[in-house]
Amino acid sequence: MYDEQDEDLDVVSPSHRAGTTLIIDDGCDWTTWLEWNMNSRRRISEGRFELPPARPLVSAPTIQQKRGKHARN
Repeated sequence: MYDEQDEDLDVVSPSHRAGTTLIIDDGCDWTTWLEWNMNSRRRISEGRFELPPARPLVSAPTIQQKRGKHARN
């Protein structure tokens, strides 16, 4: 898994890695996981255990450089 992440970072040049804010989108739908996470305290108090729901891949993962306020097209 870490090797795949390293390969994704190879797309971004080294000058963009240091000191630059990047927008990283893993392409997964986190909606059901966020709902599951919001109910974590309730599950703890009820003594239940539930596996986290799957986060299906809905789009291709992307890494983009964040543009500043005054960036030109």
